[in-house]
Amino acid sequence: MKETDLKRIFDSMTEAYYRVNTGGSIVEVNPRAVSMFGYDSMDEMKGLRLTRDFFPNEAMRREFLESLSNDGTITSITGMLRRKDGSLI
Repeated sequence: MKETDLKRIFDSMTEAYYRVNTGGSIVEVNPRAVSMFGYDSMDEMKGLRLTRDFFPNEAMRREFLESLSNDGTITSITGMLRRKDGSLI
């Protein structure tokens, strides 16, 4: 599969996708995540910290970090997340 094909799939996904580095900062995000979280661009979201900027409470942050520590990866998150305007989704 060509890189252009993969980019087309990534850009047209109906689910929000984001990838974070080991420090918890967003390094990659798709257009669906940008619109879902109310940001203006992918660049605006890059560098934001997932646990600080999107998790609305300490319990969710702790659960995420424990799972990451135990498993080394997270494939999905269930719960409310904070949008740019502060509303929850």
